[in-house]
Amino acid sequence: KFKETAVMDFLVEGKYTFRRHLLFLVFFFFLLYSSRFWHGYSGIYQYYVLLFVYTILIAMVYINIYVLVPRFFFKTKYITYLVLLVLMGVVGLNIIGYGFKLFFVDFKVVAEHKGEKGGIYEGVLMCIPIILTTTTIKLLQKWISDNKKINELNNLTLNMELNELRNQINPHFLFNMLNNVKALIRTDPAKASVVIVKLSEFLRYQLYENSEEKTLLTSEIDFLSNFLNLEKIRRDQFSFDI
Repeated sequence: KFKETAVMDFLVEGKYTFRRHLLFLVFFFFLLYSSRFWHGYSGIYQYYVLLFVYTILIAMVYINIYVLVPRFFFKTKYITYLVLLVLMGVVGLNIIGYGFKLFFVDFKVVAEHKGEKGGIYEGVLMCIPIILTTTTIKLLQKWISDNKKINELNNLTLNMELNELRNQINPHFLFNMLNNVKALIRTDPAKASVVIVKLSEFLRYQLYENSEEKTLLTSEIDFLSNFLNLEKIRRDQFSFDI
């Protein structure tokens, strides 16, 4: 049986959406901050480089989360998803490389041939686990959400079955009672009237009061009493005490 936990609620519930994204953005920033690629630039341009790369990678992550995964991966288009994911990675890394050459090349303080290969390699190593992690989180969220929906559907089905059983009137019982009333009308009209009244109360409870979320205990006792009294009329040897 699926059991909810605080972690699962945090991953799925809509009220935690802002906190989830904030936590991820802060975690990803410190992960990027701990790398070395942006240290090769002078002064404040170090932070411009860090912010530039952070923005591109975050954009790639959210494209994967909200476009690639739901439109392709969840629809079992795995080959298409993989191709687009690789293509996005290549485009993203080329944008980063082009941005370095266009905006930050004049502020580099380390040898270009050393920093460029190391930066691209470090970028690839950083992109792969982040993309795979976000995909895994989306899969986990879908699994949790689907399980919750399945449980809700099972509970709804169970409640519908219980209501159906609760409102069900045994056709054999009703048929026999009508036959008994027919016979009593000829032999004992007064008793037939009593049976009709009790049968009416019995059916009224079944059709109306029994469908409510709560019923009075006295109504339930009256219902059982009417049922037993009707059975007593039907059966020759039948006695009961309440």
